[in-house]
Amino acid sequence: MQVVINKLLINYQSVGNGPVVIIVHGWGDDLLSFVKLQESLSKSYRVISLDLPGFGKSTGPDSGWSLDDFSEFIRDFTDKLKLSVYAYIGHSNGGGILIKGLADKKITADKLVLIASAGVRGTQQFRKTALKVGVKIGKIPLKILPTTYQLELKKRLYKAIKSDAQVNPQMLETFKKIVKQDVTRDASKLSLPSLIIYGRDDKVTPPEYGQIFNELIKGSNLELIAGCGHFVHLQQPEKVEALIEDFLK
Repeated sequence: MQVVINKLLINYQSVGNGPVVIIVHGWGDDLLSFVKLQESLSKSYRVISLDLPGFGKSTGPDSGWSLDDFSEFIRDFTDKLKLSVYAYIGHSNGGGILIKGLADKKITADKLVLIASAGVRGTQQFRKTALKVGVKIGKIPLKILPTTYQLELKKRLYKAIKSDAQVNPQMLETFKKIVKQDVTRDASKLSLPSLIIYGRDDKVTPPEYGQIFNELIKGSNLELIAGCGHFVHLQQPEKVEALIEDFLK
C-alpha cells in the first residue's frame, strides 16, 4: 500500500482487524523486518508497519531530519489514515522516535513497546542515570560506556547508511542530527504501560539502555532475552511475539 504524506510517497502494510498497532523500524531497516510479528499480532489487532521516509520503498525527505521531524511524520501519517492508535512498537531508532513523539504529545497511544531502543547519547547523561539505577543486569555490573565505544558505534552506523547516503545525501545529514539527540529526558515524561525488550548480547544498544528507560518510564517493565543481539525480534521471534501479545492483552 502507498499513501502520500507531505509530498512524500510512503510505503506501508496493514493487516488484521481490531485495535490499531503501529510498528516503526530502526535505522537502515524497513517494514520487512517485522513481517512475522505483524502476522502474529494481526489475529487480534489491525497491525500497520511502514517504511519511514528515506528507507525501504518510501521516498526520502529533501533535507536532514531530526527525531522531531520523524515523530511529526508519524503524527501526520496517523492523521491521514484517520487512526486511533492503541499501541506503538518501535525498534532501535524507531523507539527513539516514539519516545520523542509521545513526550512532546505529537502522538498518543495506550501502550508502548520498545525493542532495543536507541536514544541514550553521551557518557555524562549515561553516567548520571546509571549511578542512580545502581543495579546489575544478570551477572554483569552496570558499566559506563567509554567514549571509544561511542566512536565505534558511530562508525558502524555510518557504514550502515553508506548506500542510503549515495542515493540520497540528505540521509547523511539526518543521521548526524539523530545521533546528537538524547531522549532520556523525554522518557522521564512518559507514564503509560510500556514493555521494554533488549537482547542481553546487544552491542549496538546495550541492555543497560533498557535499564535506564525502565527506570525513567513510569509503568514500564523490562525483559532481557539471552543469546540475542540488536535484532532480538528476528533472533527469538517466538519469545518476543509471546511477550508482546501478553502485554497488549
